[in-house]
Amino acid sequence: MIKVLTAASSETKWVARHTLKGVMCKRASPELLDYSLKHLGGKLASNCMMVQARCSPSSYDVEFR
Repeated sequence: MIKVLTAASSETKWVARHTLKGVMCKRASPELLDYSLKHLGGKLASNCMMVQARCSPSSYDVEFR
């Protein structure tokens, strides 16, 4: 998930939770993905950047950057 966010960070766009879950669905169980996404905000990426999380005002879904 961090790699997907790092790739999207070059455009400084927010990535929706369901998009990250869809990208990773073949690699992990749904329960593990839900747990990981729940605790992803505030984590440090390998390039010393912090993962930010917010609630999208338009869709009321969690987004990450």
